[in-house]
Amino acid sequence: MTISLQNTIINSVKTTLENITTANDFQSNVIKVLRGIRGIDDFTSGNMPGLAIFKTENRVEETYQGGSEDRLVLHIWGFVTVEARTDDYDNLDKLVADVEKVLHSAYNSYKDYTFIKNTTFFEGGVQDSFGFFDIEVEISYFHNLGDI
Repeated sequence: MTISLQNTIINSVKTTLENITTANDFQSNVIKVLRGIRGIDDFTSGNMPGLAIFKTENRVEETYQGGSEDRLVLHIWGFVTVEARTDDYDNLDKLVADVEKVLHSAYNSYKDYTFIKNTTFFEGGVQDSFGFFDIEVEISYFHNLGDI
């Protein structure tokens, strides 16, 4: 079975995210990277910080005879421990900064075609021991018609 170009890109970005460690000069040590829409239940305190990556759409920018230029829209969700009682959200901010940094580094073979669009935060309250973010990313790529 052949793997689609979109899956090739997503798997590459997933591997890129797995490089977020302090040994690689980042501020965070990502414990777990999963594919698909995930929730806090997938990331216990021993598995945080954790990331989930999934695609939401494919935008066709331009079509031409035999192919098209598209933008693959991905979301990266991050889960990290925070301490709301003391207003300590540094781990959340550091993980977002690390994701942005790794996406524009040599670890990402699609870095020249990667665009960070929006980041949404959930800082967590006193009843929550975690913070959450959603980064929307677009990756441009070309493909022949009939392949995706």
